[in-house]
Amino acid sequence: MNESVRGYVEAIRVRSEEAGTLAEVASAIAELKRAIESSKDLMEVLGDPSFSPRAKAEIVGDLLARSNALAIKLGQTIVMSEAPKYILDTFTETVRLLEVDDLANYVGADSTKSRANGFAKALFGLANPLDLEICEDQLFRFARSIEANRPLRRALSGMGSHPSQRCAIVDDLLKEKTSNLSWEVARYAVSITVVRDIVEIIDGLVAIAAQERNLFVCQLRSARPLSPQEIERIRLSLVANVGRELEARAMVDPSLLAGVVAVVGDEIFDGSARRRIDQLRVRLSSSS
Repeated sequence: MNESVRGYVEAIRVRSEEAGTLAEVASAIAELKRAIESSKDLMEVLGDPSFSPRAKAEIVGDLLARSNALAIKLGQTIVMSEAPKYILDTFTETVRLLEVDDLANYVGADSTKSRANGFAKALFGLANPLDLEICEDQLFRFARSIEANRPLRRALSGMGSHPSQRCAIVDDLLKEKTSNLSWEVARYAVSITVVRDIVEIIDGLVAIAAQERNLFVCQLRSARPLSPQEIERIRLSLVANVGRELEARAMVDPSLLAGVVAVVGDEIFDGSARRRIDQLRVRLSSSS
């Protein structure tokens, strides 16, 4: 089971427990697993990489047509996200996670980020647009507050801290002070044993929340606060450059001398004074 799918399963478990339908969801997924195991044709189709994930999701949707909506969403997500050769194993593991109170961590290089992303995708997909927009803004602000506090960043990134300690910190900072959705996904992100840079993880969740609303986040880092007019002008310039609608998130970065650095996904548009100085140094050294 890949880490993103595992996080998704755990989120569906949380929501089905809240709705009192966990047993129903677990039963539907277990029945689907048995159907796959007992049908050679179905096993071949779901395990065939030449079949599109969407076509597989439609098949699973038909098989679970009379089941709980969360079970349908979970089953379809598994066949769309998991490697074809591992689909049956993933359904087996999913049944275990739904039926047994055992959510122990699996150690992996990307376990925290991938699993947190999967957990967030499930909850964001079930949230209404207004709650999602509020959550996105609150998580962005939370990431910036962590970024400005080095001891807090180290603690929440797992450096010398236990998961229970990190959860207690998030509870103190966010519980009953932000939306329940913001608190849930942030708490989950720090609760996993293997934690990387928590700011990077939370920023990733912000991007997922924006994508769920058909938007992409562009981070604008500047030496001084940008006015709304400046932010909009830069945003429109980036939209024209990348060819898709963007949501601008501005922050002050004291390490910059002047100018703006914009980050859109993996693309960096560096218009900072530091970069211009570095370029000047290169030109001077090459001409000497």
